[in-house]
Formats: sequence, structure tokens, C-alpha cells
Amino acid sequence: MEKNNTLEFLKFFAALLITNSHFGIFYGKYSFFATGGAIGDSLFFFCSGFALSLSKFDRFDNWYKRRIFRIYPSIIAKDLLLCLSASYCFNSINHIINGGGWFLKAIMLFYIIIYFQASFLFKWLNSILIISIIFIITASLFFVNNMETLYSSSSYFAWCTYFTTMLLGLALGKKQVTKDNSKLSIDLVLFFSSVVVYYGILFLCKINLFPIHFGILSILPLYGILISLYKICKIPYFKSIVENRFGVIVIFISTLCWEIYLAQIYIILPNAEVYNRILPFPSNIIIAFLSIIAAAYLIKILSKLLIQLFIRGNFDWRFIVETWK
Repeated sequence: MEKNNTLEFLKFFAALLITNSHFGIFYGKYSFFATGGAIGDSLFFFCSGFALSLSKFDRFDNWYKRRIFRIYPSIIAKDLLLCLSASYCFNSINHIINGGGWFLKAIMLFYIIIYFQASFLFKWLNSILIISIIFIITASLFFVNNMETLYSSSSYFAWCTYFTTMLLGLALGKKQVTKDNSKLSIDLVLFFSSVVVYYGILFLCKINLFPIHFGILSILPLYGILISLYKICKIPYFKSIVENRFGVIVIFISTLCWEIYLAQIYIILPNAEVYNRILPFPSNIIIAFLSIIAAAYLIKILSKLLIQLFIRGNFDWRFIVETWK
């Protein structure tokens, strides 16, 4: 499937936000800067849903096989690298279930639900999205008892929230808008106002000025962030960026989005103290991020090498090395 420059930009931002949210240990006393994880996760799920709208929904087993083929080679490659470093060894069952953390389990479940919704309930996709949002807001009255429940990866309630962002991406992708009448100024205002309202709601709940249940309303400005950022990235200016030298960096990082997540969780963060001991702030953050990119690239190369190893034909080394193609 041909790359969608808009989605590449969104995945680029998602990779930066998710990585930054895990950098609290590198920021030290400035750890409050380690934020944006929920927005980054939502962006990734949004992009996944949108990309699925551009795919072919054929027979379920073949369709799901393609999803596995896109995700699991990188997990296998990551585990092989960890085994070679003698820092980790996996068993097959744990590898299949937990090799990609909570994100793997969530998205593989979401794929199943999305398939049947897109295949058999396509006409009611918008209605399903609205009902899902209403259900989450209502359910929060019974299941949300702390701030961690809203967006924490350890909360199954948060999975429901992230699922709606994936559903939102699918719905926008299926809309097939041929003419975009949006204005950049309006989209920028919507984006920044949504960010302010989103963090404002969470802050007011954190200091107990509003009930914890009120925090679930932050999903509404979260949707505003996703939609406005998507529309901003569609403007011709961003397309021109992709076509210049800076665009190579954007595409390179965006195509490594999944591998960046794996690299930071399983390779770099467990060794964070080493970076902090050797490097002063903020150079530790810069070097750690570059290390994550390097590790992610290595995972990507190894995953594509494994794919080439088990298919007929000669090795395509250009395909293996040029991950951005």
C-alpha cells in the first residue's frame, strides 16, 4: 500500500510523544515534561484505524494473517536481539502473548472487533462510534476511581478509550472526503484549544477541584486533538516537507513507530541509569532518543531479514535496509 504522507506525519508525532512520556527517569527533577503518552497512543491507534480503512477486508483468516505479518516479525527480532545480548530469554507462549506489552494485546483484540464492524456494520459505523463514546462516559461513573484508570496501559477501561480513537480513524478513513474545505487557522485554533482543555480537565481532577469521574470528559478534547492534527497534516505545506530532506527524517521515524516502542520499553529504558550516570542533563535525553532510533532501526532490519529468509526468492537487501521505502 502506498504511503499516506498525512498518516506518516501523525505516526511521527505519535513516536515522539510516546517516547517522551517514558522519559521521566531521564528528566529527573523536570519529570513533569515527560507527558503526552495518552495523546501519542491515541494517535497511533487513530492511524491504525485509518490505515485499515484503506485496506481490503477480505476473508477474516487472510486479513488477520496480514495484521500478524506486519506486527510479529519485529517482536521476534526484538527478542532475538535481547537473547543475543544475554539479557533476556523468552519462552514461546509468553512471547506470543506479552512480547509487545499491553499494546500488542490491545491492538490484536481491536483488529478482531474492527474487522467485523467494518465488514458487516459499515453503514452504522458513525452510530457505533457515538454509542461507544456515550457508553465510556457513562461507564466511568462506575469504573473510574483514580486518574490512572483513564489512560493507563494497566487499565482495561483505558483500552475502551483507545479503541474509540481507532474507531474514529476508521470512520474518517471510510468517509472518503474528496474535497477538503478546512482552513489552517481554524484547525490550529481547534488543536491548541483542545490541548488546553484536555490538560485542563486532567489537572483540575488531579488537584481534586473536580470529581475524578469528570476526567473522562477529557476524551472529547482528545478527539479534537486527533481530528485537528489530522486536518493540519493534510495541508500542502506538510506534503512539501515530506518531499524535501527533512521529510526523510519524518518518514524514517514514522516507519519505525512500532519498533521505537519496542526498543524503548525493552532495550533502552531498562538501562536508563547508565545514561544518567554517564551523561549530564539534557544530553542524556538526546543520546537516549538517538539510541532508541538506532535500536529500532536494527529491529526493523532484522525483522525484514527474517521475512526474506522464509520466503522464496533471493534476498532483496535494498528492501531490508531502506526501511523508509
